[in-house]
Amino acid sequence: SLPTWRAQTGYDLQSRDLTDTYAVVPVAARPVGTADLIPNGTFDAGTAGGGAWPEAVTLSWNPSCGLTGGCLEAVNDPPGSSALVAGPTFAVTQGQGYQVRFSARANAEDVLAPIVRRSGDPWESLGFFKKVTVSDARADFTFAFVATQTASARLDFELTPHPTRYSIDDVSILEAAVFENDPIDDSQIIYNATAAPVLLDLQDQQYCAVDGSVVSGATSLGAYSSKILVSCFCNNDYTCNNLETTTRCPGDCP
Repeated sequence: SLPTWRAQTGYDLQSRDLTDTYAVVPVAARPVGTADLIPNGTFDAGTAGGGAWPEAVTLSWNPSCGLTGGCLEAVNDPPGSSALVAGPTFAVTQGQGYQVRFSARANAEDVLAPIVRRSGDPWESLGFFKKVTVSDARADFTFAFVATQTASARLDFELTPHPTRYSIDDVSILEAAVFENDPIDDSQIIYNATAAPVLLDLQDQQYCAVDGSVVSGATSLGAYSSKILVSCFCNNDYTCNNLETTTRCPGDCP
């Protein structure tokens, strides 16, 4: 993360994280069905379907954990080098796309690693493995992947070797169409290589500056200066976010 980079290197102390005002989804998914592969993923009435490994991992149900209704809670204590929360088994098909969603929080900042793996030996990943940072604030996650094999699978959450209390909720996996974003649409670097100010025509395109303001029509550049413009309108990442609307960007907001 940018704060960690600053702390460890001392560089970029005045830089601004574009994700404060703008986001691009590298790989997006649009569900093609409503059959959720994770039963009881809302955990509104208990933790049925959830398991854990090893015995040091304790699972419990919290009816009000700051997420949506009830949730599953997991603690790896005493902490070991390997630990996980295991989900129920389901079938995946090679080449089929899927959308993975869940919400999470923790009593201390830590890492949670969801993985869709084979439900038996050799337990390998079937195309999805991520590491996310969680804290005491609710975080909602959405990912997309394409299954690498046809197999019996399960969604596990790997835990760190710390006695962190994780809260997990609203777990869902749906079959989906998966799209890869074209990075050419994400941003544009413009520059002035002359000793005089110039006014550049943006050719009817709208962008956002790093402060989140909209840039359109034309923009001025001082002598020997440059700007980074980000595509906060219709960037073709198949996700309805930033300043996109159904009317303006039907490709991203169907």
